[in-house]
Order: sequence, then structure tokens, then C-alpha cells
Amino acid sequence: VLSQGWSLSLEWQFYLLAPLLLRLLLGGTVPALAAIGLSCLAHFLVAGQQGFLPRHVPEFAFGITCYLVWRARGKMIWPAGGARLLLPAGLALTYLTTHDPAVVVWMAVFLATLQPASVGAGLVSGVLRSAPLLALGRWSYSVYLSHTIVLLLAMDGLRLAGAPALGQWPYFGILLGTTFAGTLVVSALLYRWV
Repeated sequence: VLSQGWSLSLEWQFYLLAPLLLRLLLGGTVPALAAIGLSCLAHFLVAGQQGFLPRHVPEFAFGITCYLVWRARGKMIWPAGGARLLLPAGLALTYLTTHDPAVVVWMAVFLATLQPASVGAGLVSGVLRSAPLLALGRWSYSVYLSHTIVLLLAMDGLRLAGAPALGQWPYFGILLGTTFAGTLVVSALLYRWV
């Protein structure tokens, strides 16, 4: 019924281990190296299924690193011009090393927040402060939970209405629009009432 439910068990596993992991990472060089080494070993040896924590060590490591950088931001010393180039240089490096649009978007937001004086940070902040994106941010978990159900219902409804006979691309366009609009409506209602 809810294919993305696997992530709930993944989050639960992480929440159980996160306090110990953070204590090790902040406990000095040897405990931090042990935590990093054990995490890498778990990822490479026993990655497992989609909902198993070792499979997602890189994503959690990325998030933990961002947290630790954010926590130390007041102590950072920027070289001349370095603060201005942080966002474009960081985005270029992120794209070149990951080729992952989601990671690039996250890095844009993170670096723009970390260094508001960087080139492009004002644009990122302005976009994120727009009313539609603030609403989507509030509804994001509802979007995550409901989009698959809305997609499946839209597919069934369009099939019953004979929409596949229109051709692949018209059907896809109608399905995309119906799913997008339906997900927004359902997400707004879930956010408001649940």
C-alpha cells in the first residue's frame, strides 16, 4: 500500500544508532576514526536491502558531515575571496563527483545558508523563501507519503476513462498533470487535517 514505508524502518534504525555514532565522532580522533571505519566496513560488507541501514551509510555520512560543518561555522576562517566562491565551487565539485541532482540541490541550499555572501546565495535564498516553495516544504512529508497512492489511483482512473488510447506521450502528460495536482491537494489536506 505504501511502497516508501521502507524509509521509516531505515530512519528508526538510524535514530537508534545516531546518539552512539555522534558520541564517537565527537569523542576524539581514535573513536571518530573507529566510527568512520566501522561504518564504511558495514556499508561495503553487509549493505543489504533498501531498508537496511548499512546500505545508506554514504547518505547518512553526508548528512552528519553537513551537521558538523554547520556546527563549526562560527569558527571557520575564509581565505580572501573564498567565501564569495563557496557556492559555485561547491556546486561544481558536487556535480563532478556525484552527478546526482538531489545532492547538488541539497548542496546549493546548504552552502547558500552556510555562506550567505557567496555568489548565488541570494538567489537560492530568495527562491526558497517564495510562498509556493514554503508551502511545499510544509507539505513535503505528506507529498512523500501520498504521491504513490495518487499515481496509482490516477493510472486506474485514466485507464477506465480510456486515456491510454490517446498515445504514449499524451497519456503521460495527462498522468503527470493529474498526479502532480492530486498529490498537492492530498498533501495540503493531510498537512492541514492529519
